[in-house]
Amino acid sequence: MKIKYILYFLVFIYQTSLAYDTFLTIYNQNMAVIREIREVLITDSKELIFSDVPEKIDPTSVKLSIPGVEVLEQNYEYDLVNHEKLLQNRLGQTVDLILEQGEIVSGKLLTPAGWGIVLETGTGIRIIKEGVKQIILQGNTEGMFLKPTLIWRLDKKPKEKVLVELTYITNDINWKAEYILSLNSKGKQFDFQGWVDVQNNSGADYHDANIKLIAGSIHRVYPSPYPAFTDRAELLVGKAPSSQFEQRELYEYHLYELQRKTTLSDRQNKQISLMSVIQVPYTQEYHYSAFQGNKKVQSKIIFKNDKEHKLNLPLPAGRVRIFQEEPNGNREFIGEDVIEHTPTSSEVTLTVGDAFDLVGETVQLEYRNVTNKISETDYKVNLRNSKKEDVVLIVIINGYGDWNIVKSSEEVTDISAQEKRIIVKIASNSKKTITYTIRQQSL
Repeated sequence: MKIKYILYFLVFIYQTSLAYDTFLTIYNQNMAVIREIREVLITDSKELIFSDVPEKIDPTSVKLSIPGVEVLEQNYEYDLVNHEKLLQNRLGQTVDLILEQGEIVSGKLLTPAGWGIVLETGTGIRIIKEGVKQIILQGNTEGMFLKPTLIWRLDKKPKEKVLVELTYITNDINWKAEYILSLNSKGKQFDFQGWVDVQNNSGADYHDANIKLIAGSIHRVYPSPYPAFTDRAELLVGKAPSSQFEQRELYEYHLYELQRKTTLSDRQNKQISLMSVIQVPYTQEYHYSAFQGNKKVQSKIIFKNDKEHKLNLPLPAGRVRIFQEEPNGNREFIGEDVIEHTPTSSEVTLTVGDAFDLVGETVQLEYRNVTNKISETDYKVNLRNSKKEDVVLIVIINGYGDWNIVKSSEEVTDISAQEKRIIVKIASNSKKTITYTIRQQSL
């Protein structure tokens, strides 16, 4: 039953406020801290009302500061007007129903929903289940709210316009980093672009805002849906290569401050350039994980995040899309990977994809018990290079518990308690086989 509601109401007057300046600190955990400086004129009483706050605001985080005025009480009104609430608010009052055939039915509203609309008319109780075209409600919307609204009760009314500072936390504002890495057609160099993708679904617009981004994981207290913060201290300052952002440390995190104002509208994704640098040197590696059933050899790109490699910027976690430039200048997409929050002087390894012309195969040759707690397993790894050039391939061997490689046809390098590597050079269009023996001791 489609119904059109017509409501005649008196306008509810709110205090006029104008945002002088807005500051957003956005965390990559789907929340933000908002600080607004507003000029307000309180025309009546000792109440201050803001109706343009985000739908996803955390009301317990709100702090209002007015020079010379004390805030006695704060209310957050989020029970918003809808058709059910309008009808519920008119129970016991007279309403007019216009039916589809043109008949007008007037009466006292007894029930607003359920099986139908029930009216007490001059001729008795009437239940109208369908055929209602319009419902006309008399009265006003006083005490009802069209938008989420904050109301403060003050100890006194300011005598003139005053600047107030409003700070709060809102959810459903998030940001992430996106990167584009383009391998040059000549030489082992790439061009690197970083972008910030900001998503606003908080239910509010932020005009000409000053924006800061926090990279890192803050501690959040559950089951409360809102975050808790540790004390903060600002430290080192630096700028990214060709960046609109100034970067500095903030407690145990990294802060990126946009060096201009921008508008962030509700239900908007905004992309802002984070950095751009060209001709970054890199190396390429081929990795084969030696476990039975695996034949794929992964192609990797490795570079250093430091001044020597033209970067030296803490890189926020994000996705890296990788392109290859052809001799004619066209760029083709060849793979993508993700990076974690990466501090300066760190090495970055990206997996591009599986090499078409490189194949590996791991075969278990023999298993034997040396003692009742010690066993040994012999393996061979067959490697094939169908490329036109020689390659260096890194064979990765993983184990667990108390294990070791006691014999190998090639030199073995210990990487960690769980990983060992064998580096093999394979000539073009040729094959190579390596063998090794793993000794495992059980508890």
